[in-house]
Amino acid sequence: MILDSVFDPVAPAWFDLVYSIVPLVLVSVAIVGLVSIIRRYRSMSVLESAGWTAVVVFAPVLGTLVWFGIGRRRYTLE
Repeated sequence: MILDSVFDPVAPAWFDLVYSIVPLVLVSVAIVGLVSIIRRYRSMSVLESAGWTAVVVFAPVLGTLVWFGIGRRRYTLE
């Protein structure tokens, strides 16, 4: 049956929910950080912009937290 291939009797149902939501949260956090960097790119050099983008892409949660905690204050919106 079709349901037999989808339903895993060993793992609880909330595992599927966690495995679905965690990647969505990671991608959403990275997008928020990248949008913030893009909005402030005029006040950064190319190297700074590339560096912050790499930090956010390769470490989505930690990189975005560092960007909002340290980096964002250094650059003004134009």
